[in-house]
Amino acid sequence: MGSITSTTTGAVSVELFELSFDLVADLNDLQAADFVLAKLTFDAIGAGMSSLTFLNVVLGDANGDPLTADLGTGGVTVESAASAAVPEPSSIILVALGLLMLAWSRGRWFQCDG
Repeated sequence: MGSITSTTTGAVSVELFELSFDLVADLNDLQAADFVLAKLTFDAIGAGMSSLTFLNVVLGDANGDPLTADLGTGGVTVESAASAAVPEPSSIILVALGLLMLAWSRGRWFQCDG
């Protein structure tokens, strides 16, 4: 029959909502014993740790009866990835390359006039 799904994200919160209009028997047939309710992905701005807390969690079964879930609290740890660092060329190499390009272009300019 269908469902209504809503996801709202903010700077410090995520709100998930889903309401199904399927029949109870269909929902019971389709539901697996274990499932992932949501998967969160973070864009980190730097290495560090932060707490992660679940608040106002309301779950219900196909009949609308409340369900309990052990969500607990956790944390998010962002580690710096040294292997992902892009090496920067040294300044002297960039200056030398620039001077070579300048000399080459001036040499070609003089050849065109002569």
